[in-house]
Amino acid sequence: WLGAWFILSGSAGKTSEWGKDKIILASADMGFRVENILVEGRNRTDSKALMAAIGMQKNDPLFAFDPQAAQQALQDINWVKDAHVERRLPDTIYVRLQERRPEALWQDGKDIVVLDESGQPIKGADIKAFKSILLLAGTDAPQAFQDFLNTVKIEEPVYKRIRLATHISGRRWDITLKNGLKIKLPEDDMPLALRRLARAQEENGLLDKDIISIDRRDPERLAIQTRPGQLQDYQDSLKTSVKAGNSI
Repeated sequence: WLGAWFILSGSAGKTSEWGKDKIILASADMGFRVENILVEGRNRTDSKALMAAIGMQKNDPLFAFDPQAAQQALQDINWVKDAHVERRLPDTIYVRLQERRPEALWQDGKDIVVLDESGQPIKGADIKAFKSILLLAGTDAPQAFQDFLNTVKIEEPVYKRIRLATHISGRRWDITLKNGLKIKLPEDDMPLALRRLARAQEENGLLDKDIISIDRRDPERLAIQTRPGQLQDYQDSLKTSVKAGNSI
């Protein structure tokens, strides 16, 4: 009867917690106290939010720290993509963060939000700090952004010049370069179109020429709109490039 009362009353749990607390305090007396909190990978994560998630201070018993709970709390912080947390005996808490990368600005209704590499909004991010990153347009652009980014980043001569990427009718992309040049990309085989643009830039500087737009939607033809009076200059440069054995 006494054993049943001991369990049903909760005394067993209380005794277990009491014993656990005694062990933690004893370990602290043996020197297992927090002396160092080592954090790697922090760039934009708020330091106050970080320390609140860890929930420990200097001289707290090291074994009172719950790495799993801290890891979950850290992953709830807006800039944190992933976190690894562990105790390192005798006196250190180690945290390794993987932060989300700001890759684009996208207008959601009246608000402009910062998107990470997967197209997810980074809540609370200050857009003023990221005015120079890629602009994104189109209602469903965030959902298609990760695939677009992974594809276009491969072609650096094109990617580093992009200022605006617009998702058209949920099917394909138009890009506008920093010099104002507009490029229409195809719905199918966008990687090939980007590869040809990158090669043309490497071989004859196509993307830096004084032209208005390039249409690559037709895989069999390249449509280029030049500024008034610039057609002959462009044709001459193209002939020179072809004679040298280059092609676009």
